[in-house]
Amino acid sequence: MKVLYVITRANHGGAQQHLLDLIANRPSSAHVTVACGEAGYLLEHLSKLGVQSHHLKRLVWPLNPRADLAAVRELRGLVRQVAPDVIHAHSSKAGIIARIAGRLEGVPVVYTAHGFAFAEPSARRRLVSLTAERLCGPMSARIITVSKRDEDLALQYRLAAPRRIIRIWNGVADTPHRADPSRAPATMVVVARLAAPKDLATLLRAWGAAKPDASLVTVGDGPDRRANEAMAERLELQNVQFLGAREDVPIILGSAQAFALPSLKEGLPLTILEAMAAGLPVVASDVGGVREAVTDGVTGFLVPRGDVNALAARLGQLLADPNLRARMGAAGRARYEADFRVEVMAEKTFGVYADVLSERRRL
Repeated sequence: MKVLYVITRANHGGAQQHLLDLIANRPSSAHVTVACGEAGYLLEHLSKLGVQSHHLKRLVWPLNPRADLAAVRELRGLVRQVAPDVIHAHSSKAGIIARIAGRLEGVPVVYTAHGFAFAEPSARRRLVSLTAERLCGPMSARIITVSKRDEDLALQYRLAAPRRIIRIWNGVADTPHRADPSRAPATMVVVARLAAPKDLATLLRAWGAAKPDASLVTVGDGPDRRANEAMAERLELQNVQFLGAREDVPIILGSAQAFALPSLKEGLPLTILEAMAAGLPVVASDVGGVREAVTDGVTGFLVPRGDVNALAARLGQLLADPNLRARMGAAGRARYEADFRVEVMAEKTFGVYADVLSERRRL
């Protein structure tokens, strides 16, 4: 089986890590190639895995009709060169370009939506995204959603025939670095790219309001980092650290006592699953598919997005109670073992490819 993966961005994000994990856990019979619209983190790590990659220079992130048409032509040329059995596109922009190119070249395209853009608050983005998804939906051999929330949206808006819409929860690799949530004083960790849709500003305000006897450690970088650091200084938060991008995230999670992820929009965040694998309780915004991993009051707490007071109350409650942290952390670890192992995600995804190819052979 020859698979061509297409993705727009190469930054260290959830979709990119998902793709790396999928490729690392591929069956021995699969030959994979990756096309990306950027150079950077993703291509560097693919090289370490011994996977061939191609930089599609015309595949750019913002909408650009001229560049998008050129990207379709560029991808069609690569499809002819690689001759894949199936194309698998990740994220909305790559999904549009790949489905058009795949249709024109007669290659089936599987599309994974890592959170639909038409679920965002912006009316313009909703209109543009929904129109594009409805136009490209019929070109999809399968649409994979990473959460039931997105599966329901795909069905509600009739993006494709119901049998072509498949939910496969994200999975993450297990970790040998297990946390002890009961230790005090506690450290709460955030692992996130410091840019929208992550909402670190709300967490900083809530931290200032709660004033917990604990430390807050932020792992990640991005265009909002300076603004977040300035806010922490303005709020006089002495127990907050910004570590920037790190390669030792599993070790950091294993040394923490709780995890937080404030967001305005999500699919099913990998960082939450990684925190649960480490045995950490999670406080997160109730958006997208987050509640499919975090069971409120059992494995952590869910709060309305942007709600400083609700977040402050839950932070204070969790960070003041070592027994509660330990109980929720253990429940989160058990949930990870049952539903969010990377091997299960990879097996189901490659099973989708096999179903698509079997279906084509019968036609």
